[in-house]
Amino acid sequence: MQGKKQCRMPGGAGGSGALNGNRHALKTGLHTKEMIEQRQAVSALLRRSCQMLDDLK
Repeated sequence: MQGKKQCRMPGGAGGSGALNGNRHALKTGLHTKEMIEQRQAVSALLRRSCQMLDDLK
């Protein structure tokens, strides 16, 4: 690779890899901002539901 320094072990150098916002770099979408927010919202809903059920007992 000419013009870029590249580590011979992992092969990644500073500035290599996909550009920010490159959707082709995602494999499953599991770690996108939207999915993380959705998992946090579901977890919060489950916590509140469990608290409400405990309060009814």
